[in-house]
Formats: sequence, C-alpha cells, structure tokens
Amino acid sequence: MMPQKEKYYILHKNKPFQGYCVNAVYRVEGKAVIPYQPLSFRDYMTVNADRYVLLNAAQMDKALQDYYESRRTPAREIDREDHDWLLECLPPCRWTRGVAFSSFHVSERICGDVVTWAGTYHDKFWRLDDFATASRETIFAKVVELFGGKPL
Repeated sequence: MMPQKEKYYILHKNKPFQGYCVNAVYRVEGKAVIPYQPLSFRDYMTVNADRYVLLNAAQMDKALQDYYESRRTPAREIDREDHDWLLECLPPCRWTRGVAFSSFHVSERICGDVVTWAGTYHDKFWRLDDFATASRETIFAKVVELFGGKPL
C-alpha cells in the first residue's frame, strides 16, 4: 500500500504568480521531500528563504483560480483575417451560428480552462478570452456590450 502524500508548492516570493510552481514538496511518512533536490527540505528553504514561499493545496488552488480569472479579457473587435485564423487553426469547439451572431472557442487552452472565444456579430468580428464552460448567454452579453448593445 502506498503511503499517503501531503503536497505543498514552492512559488517565487517576489514575482507575480504566473500559473506554475517552482517545485513541489511531498510529505511522505512524516518526511518532507523535494523531488530532484539534493538538499534537505529544511536546508533548501533556509538557503532560499528570500526567494520562495510555501503554499498548501488550498492556497495553491486559490492562487490558480485567481490567475485563471486574471487571464479573462473583455471582448474586442478583430479583422476577418484574425477571425478566420482562429476558426481554422484548430477544430472549433461549441460552434454556434445564427442569423446575426456566431461564436466558437479554440480547442487549445490558454491556461486551466481559459480559451479564446471568437465569432461574428452583425458582420463584425470579435474575440475574447474566457472559460470554456462559459454559457453562450455570458459570451453574447460581452459581445453586445462591445458593440454598443445593438439588438439582433
């Protein structure tokens, strides 16, 4: 039977969080272990006290969620060439087409569940970055706001 592991994350102390950790610390059978590190955990953290901070799993989850939120962008107008490239670079996901509105998101994630959404609105082209799970209504509302609330 595998021993249960507690996991902690090492992050840069004086740099903005960019969605990744420097390393991880596992507590296995009461001993803190840093993979691929010849120093003991205590020595490693003593040597790097000014550079790194230690986060538990809940703190890391919060840091990641905040980072993903920061990657969301408002809708902005783009040209047809940019729209067509986004449509054709990878297979589109959740593609919806109507009379005056279309939307899809690029299948590749920017980070976490954040993707680039794009589409058309009354012969104008747009893009924004938001969660892949965002509702069509949420995306539509952001696009309508961009173009001054012109009804369909």
